[in-house]
Amino acid sequence: MIRSIAINKPDIVVGSGQGGAVAIALASPLLLEVCLAARNFKLPELREIAPAWSKVKQIVAIQPRLARKDPIGPMFRLIAPELFDQELQKSSPSPEG
Repeated sequence: MIRSIAINKPDIVVGSGQGGAVAIALASPLLLEVCLAARNFKLPELREIAPAWSKVKQIVAIQPRLARKDPIGPMFRLIAPELFDQELQKSSPSPEG
């Protein structure tokens, strides 16, 4: 989805179902940073992503879930602990700067 944002340069990102779970993850700057590092993005790619990402004004998650029948529930906490760690959130820069 991050590469798609770089290509399409949207104002609004919408994810439904499993894409909704991805959208929630993208809404967290800390988790986005973890994902970029884990996926081994290179500097030239990041230079393409950054301007497109800065233009995203809203992220919408519609009925997010991790599996076909399961709602997003407690499994998300296991998959993305960065979203729930208060200490990490305090150390992460806020969108306001």
